[in-house]
Order: sequence, then C-alpha cells, then structure tokens
Amino acid sequence: MPDWLDISWKSVVTILSLFVMTRMLGKKQLSQLNYFHYIAGITIGSIAAFISTDLEANFLIGLYGMALWAFIPLLFEWFAMKSLRLRKWLDGTPTVLIEKGRILEDNLRKARLTADELIQELRVKGVYRLADVEFAVLETDGQFSLKKMPGKEPATLEDLGLKPQEGASGHSVVVILDGKLMEDNLKSTGFEPVWLHKQLAKRKVKMKDVFLAQLDRHGQLDIDLYDDKMSHHS
Repeated sequence: MPDWLDISWKSVVTILSLFVMTRMLGKKQLSQLNYFHYIAGITIGSIAAFISTDLEANFLIGLYGMALWAFIPLLFEWFAMKSLRLRKWLDGTPTVLIEKGRILEDNLRKARLTADELIQELRVKGVYRLADVEFAVLETDGQFSLKKMPGKEPATLEDLGLKPQEGASGHSVVVILDGKLMEDNLKSTGFEPVWLHKQLAKRKVKMKDVFLAQLDRHGQLDIDLYDDKMSHHS
C-alpha cells in the first residue's frame, strides 16, 4: 500500500475515533476543562497525530492507547460523583478575589493574577469602580463572575430620557498600583499629584500602603489597602 494511502485511511479512522471519544468525555471537554481533562485531551491528540503519520507504529495499539486515555477521565469522573473530596481535588474550588469592594490580595496571589488583570476582568463585566463590587469570584473553570453592590445597577441615560454630554466620563482609572503612583493615568483624570497626596493625607493613608486606588474625573477616589481589613471610599 502506498504511504500516502496508508496515512490517509489511518487519519480518517483517527479523526472519527477522536470525535467519538470527545463525545464520550462530554461538553466539559470543550468548555470547562479541569486539569485532568486538559492533560487527557493533549495526550489523546498527541497519540492520534503519532499513529496517523508514523508508518511503522502499530495502529491498533495506538487506538487502544487513545481509548484508554479517554476512559481514565470518565472513570475519575464517576468516582468524583461519589466523593466530594475527590471532586474538589480534580476541579478545584472557586476563589473569592473581591469582597465588599476590597481586593483579597492573598487570594489574588494564589490565583496567580495581577491587579491589572483583575481590573481588566472588571471592565469586561462593565464595572469600572472597585467599590461597586460586592463579590468577585474566579470559578473553577477559569471564568470570572461578580455581584454588584445593592443599588449599583446603573440606569441608562436613555431610561432617564437624557442625552450624554460630550467628554463626560464616570470611568475610574487606576492611579496607584502596588504603592506606586501611575502619573499618566492620574493626568488623564485632570487631577495633579499634589491633590492626590492631600487626599491621602486627609485619610491618614501612605501611598506605600495602597495596593490599588481608582479615581474618576469627578474626584471619586477609591482606595484598597494591603491590609484586607481596611479600605477607604469617598
């Protein structure tokens, strides 16, 4: 049999086998991978690529290896349905990153996220002020979910029968991050460093103790300190 024909039929059979195994693993394999599913998916794909192109490999043994790697996650899932402890070990647990407007820095570090990445996730959810967040959670599948403070679901200008003013913006920007002044961001709000230092002095807060501070063009300043028990909002 010509090599190209040998590779062709092996590839077709391998692709169909992958499809069947992926269907067996369920939708979680596509959208909510845990660590175990991720490893299994990579390994199955690697085996499939190897046996479909290596002319000297034993094709049936390769298919058996793929089937075994597909069966193992199913077996672990069955045991996980019976054991909460195993389920937590396989899937992990949600991590609270923000609680009542305060960033939980220890949890943020455990999740291996930076403050910039956290603020970006908030913006994706349409939230521009840390103080508006009651809870923000990193789910076990990597998705980011949050609950706003009561009464913080804003009414639109259209609901109020108003037209937006040009240049008006209530978006907050980060002006202090990890105890350091973000001068360009502060400048974009129209305020000067002297004004910011006065605001910190009024609240008896030192810049080096500030984990993150946000400011909008209306002078609304929100401060989150390294100490999770402390926060300042105006």
